[in-house]
Amino acid sequence: MRVIRKSNFDHDDHRGDQYFVTCVLSPARAEAVARVLNEIEGEHSDDLFSVVADDYVLPPDWQP
Repeated sequence: MRVIRKSNFDHDDHRGDQYFVTCVLSPARAEAVARVLNEIEGEHSDDLFSVVADDYVLPPDWQP
């Protein structure tokens, strides 16, 4: 499992770009990392951290 950063508010600009935050982790560790990062950022942050499968493919970055 891996942790990604994505937009908490589904922004349609560069703030909506996703990126990997961690390398491959066990499911329990990935969930713990995502939970801690979300707690640090708070619910009003632009960042939301989620757990995805190891083979998850990031969508293309936003282009103007």
